[in-house]
Amino acid sequence: MTLKKQIEQKIELTYKILANSEKTKLLCLSTTANLNNPSTVFSSIRETRTTIAGSVLFRDLSFLEEIINAFDGFVDYFLVDCETKNEVSNLEEVARSLIRQSSIWIYKPNDITVDALDMWVCHLFPNMKNKKAVVVGTGNIGFKIALKLCERGMDVTLNGRDHLRLQSLSTALNLIKRGQGFIKGNIDLWESTKMADLILGCTPGIPVIDEHAVQIMSDAGIIIDVGNGTLTPGGLRSAHTRNIKIFCLFMQGGYEGMIANWEFTQQYLPKIQQKRLSSEIVIITPGTLGQYGNIIVDRMESPRRVLGVCDGTGDVLAEESAISFIQQYESLIEKGSL
Repeated sequence: MTLKKQIEQKIELTYKILANSEKTKLLCLSTTANLNNPSTVFSSIRETRTTIAGSVLFRDLSFLEEIINAFDGFVDYFLVDCETKNEVSNLEEVARSLIRQSSIWIYKPNDITVDALDMWVCHLFPNMKNKKAVVVGTGNIGFKIALKLCERGMDVTLNGRDHLRLQSLSTALNLIKRGQGFIKGNIDLWESTKMADLILGCTPGIPVIDEHAVQIMSDAGIIIDVGNGTLTPGGLRSAHTRNIKIFCLFMQGGYEGMIANWEFTQQYLPKIQQKRLSSEIVIITPGTLGQYGNIIVDRMESPRRVLGVCDGTGDVLAEESAISFIQQYESLIEKGSL
């Protein structure tokens, strides 16, 4: 079967699945760094409490127009990848020129991966202090997860093939990190993984984590295959022999978090308001940079609590300075002025 015929069948199947749902319909259009993927591939359906999404990964844009034409006006939103992960550097530009009816929302799939991975590590290592993590592969995902884990207290080694790049990345990360861990670069895989508690395979589907790297890691160590296919056959055998846990990252948690944040923000921004109750007292909702003395309340309609009193510069007044404003506000409430 030709690739074109496969794409046509995937379009039809995805359309049917989305059509059978009453949820908000999305189609994710993304580039991929994984070298094992074909030029165009439909990945799994993603579903949250309120949305259902098809997803297409591109290594080139041969079928982009055909796919967009099939779903434009049917899906509520196209989620378009703004990252550059392979030879395709203009996905957003081309997609915007083709989409006529559905709304467009730009997103960053790598950030979804990093957020999901970060939470996986948090649950696998409830205490990260003095734990040794090795990030094999120093692309966008490897760089970002190294920073997160270091700030959580892990000692992180970046492993890759380019010594100068490793030194530059580790220097940059140590300059911006906020945490007790440290980050270093090491071109030697075996030296990096010796007694490692955690190995993250972040290469783009390239098998690098080999038998010896697994043999010398901690007995209680964990491997997470982030890039899909980052262990060699020998590395896999060694892990099974040593009973080393290997996980293949599932990004659904990061995806659901992104969708929830998107929906909350979309609904909340129109609710940012302010209301004058008297010549002295103005109430505002969070998100407004209020003037001096403005009262921040949790919601405009029937406020339940005061969150603070503005100092006029984006911060809040100390309790002793805020008390008179709060007393005036409470007096107005008692009089039914709201």
